[in-house]
Amino acid sequence: MYQAYFLGHMNALKAIKSRKNQKIEESKVLVKLSQSMKLYKQRVNHFEQLQYKQQLAISNQKIKQTIERIHQSSPSIENTNFSLPKLKKRNQEEDEIKKENARIKLKLENLKGNLSNRQSKYEKPKRYEDVLQEYFKQKLQQQ
Repeated sequence: MYQAYFLGHMNALKAIKSRKNQKIEESKVLVKLSQSMKLYKQRVNHFEQLQYKQQLAISNQKIKQTIERIHQSSPSIENTNFSLPKLKKRNQEEDEIKKENARIKLKLENLKGNLSNRQSKYEKPKRYEDVLQEYFKQKLQQQ
């Protein structure tokens, strides 16, 4: 009876140990798979970075070529009539003229407004008789 109990206990321990070993093996396989996935991801990222750098280099080269073509086809700055300081001075003078014109226009508008206000103040109000006469004239013309 003790032997049967002992054998049953031993078999249960062996089953537990075999399940434990099986889980350990499965976890080792999973670890290897995850490591290989990380390695593949690293390789893919490295390849994508290389491709991106190559595309950037190609686009930069195209940009440089177009810039060179533009420089070759257009006249250079040295050949123009104006140097940069002269252009800056000219632009500043134009800006000053525009500001002065705007200021003068504003003054003119203010003066016009003042004149119209003064005229309206000094106009004599119409008499009641004049207003009646104008009204009757309009009535006669309408008939």
